[in-house]
Amino acid sequence: MSTTEHARPDLRSFILYRVAISRCALHQASTIGKIGALLHRHIGAQDILVTGITFLSSAGLFLLLFLLFVALYLLVRCFSRDRLGLMGFVIWADTADKKAFFNTKYKILGKPDFIYRMPPFFRPVIVELKSRSGPVYDSDIAQVTAACLAARGSGIIATKAVIITRTSRMVITLPRSQKKLHSRIRQHANTIRSIKASGISCRTDDKRKCAGCGFRKTCMG
Repeated sequence: MSTTEHARPDLRSFILYRVAISRCALHQASTIGKIGALLHRHIGAQDILVTGITFLSSAGLFLLLFLLFVALYLLVRCFSRDRLGLMGFVIWADTADKKAFFNTKYKILGKPDFIYRMPPFFRPVIVELKSRSGPVYDSDIAQVTAACLAARGSGIIATKAVIITRTSRMVITLPRSQKKLHSRIRQHANTIRSIKASGISCRTDDKRKCAGCGFRKTCMG
């Protein structure tokens, strides 16, 4: 047997070996490429997730700071005194388009000048403002008590009222019970109803009072 014949099988085996190695290398490269692509995708998604969390955290922090600023502003405003010397904020004011409150149970009509929410508990407080000078009269107390009872017909439970004139002011504590509150003005209410039923005019001749009265359109006389 010649040397060439012995070499051919070795050459064929070598070629087959190289081809096998090349295929294995290609397979490994393909696998590594797929793993790299998967890692790239994973890292990309993770980056997006981290970016999103960072953005939300920044937005949340901004929102928190904004809410703290608003809360601080409201707190300072609530504990600052307004032109009437009162703390808190107005939740209702007597304007031309506002209707008077009415308590259907006791048939009491009333219209306060203002309703505040005052610290520390921010409960409703009825405020009656008088443009005159001088002390607070019993009629003023009866008027603000009636307004408080009327407001309770709309669910506004005020147990405190403030009457203010140009030279004085009075703070009144009112009972939570509507029955007890009504007992304070029952006599006045019955007197007014008797006058209305008799048809006797009770209108004042003072045009200045009529001009500032919230009941001038329905007043008798």
